[in-house]
Amino acid sequence: MNPRIKKIGRNILFLLSIPGIVGAFVFANSNKQNEKLHGIHIDIQNTELSFVTENDILQLLDENGVAIEKSVVNNVQINTLENVIKENKWVTDAEIYITANHDMNVKVTQKTPIVRINQTDSNDYAYYLDVYANPIELSNQYIAKVPIVTSPKLGYTRKDLQIKNDLVLLANYIQKDTFWNAMISQINLDHKYQIELIPTLGNHLILIGNIENLDSKMKRLFAFYQKGLQTIDWNRYNEIDLRFSHQVVARNTHAIELIDKTIEKDRLERIKADREKYLMSLQKRSNKINATTSSKKNLPVKKSTH
Repeated sequence: MNPRIKKIGRNILFLLSIPGIVGAFVFANSNKQNEKLHGIHIDIQNTELSFVTENDILQLLDENGVAIEKSVVNNVQINTLENVIKENKWVTDAEIYITANHDMNVKVTQKTPIVRINQTDSNDYAYYLDVYANPIELSNQYIAKVPIVTSPKLGYTRKDLQIKNDLVLLANYIQKDTFWNAMISQINLDHKYQIELIPTLGNHLILIGNIENLDSKMKRLFAFYQKGLQTIDWNRYNEIDLRFSHQVVARNTHAIELIDKTIEKDRLERIKADREKYLMSLQKRSNKINATTSSKKNLPVKKSTH
């Protein structure tokens, strides 16, 4: 056969096949656009926390019209769903993508509490702080095992924000150290916002003041525990003070209070005695004046002669 005729024939066959190819492509594309969601996979990060569960996320998706074998893949608004999940008060980030197999993958990162703040003057108001000292609400379904601080009310002034940040750093320090995590049961802020630590063992209070030179303070305390446990009668002291550089000061504040009360009692007794002496002297003076006046009244009156 003439090569030229063969070429023309191939071209004609190609042109005749174009409508079929286009139709198949359109059909396939149409089917793809109507593909349903085949599955949903939830991947919750930091699984040591349970603020948010897989069921919580599935419920959020369901409330926003996402369901397996019902939702059309091309109609799923991924950005909108991510924002809906991020609105959860215990979620810090959410990422959603759909695979070629039409499975939805949802990756959720929970907020991580570092310390819990219990307000001194309120039994009801408490909250967590994250690593940036931002507040996290308490949850009814999960309680995080983090250091607890009892504190006066903290607001959003520069000073209060600095205190919150210091508490986060202190809590982080305690949690990362196996010994201190087991040894320190609670952190207190007194009315002057000085930091106190309450240990799990013993009846003493540990004063650190602030977190300046924190590592040095805690190393001194550790050395004191190591040596002091064998040489010191712990019942004699109820306060350990780390606020002074290169020192550990142990006190018995009960004895100091007793001495102060004794001194105050002596002072009041002296004041009372001095007052009684003064009143007696006034009484004596009054009696003397009265006696002089009375004697003058009894003197004979001289008559004048002219």
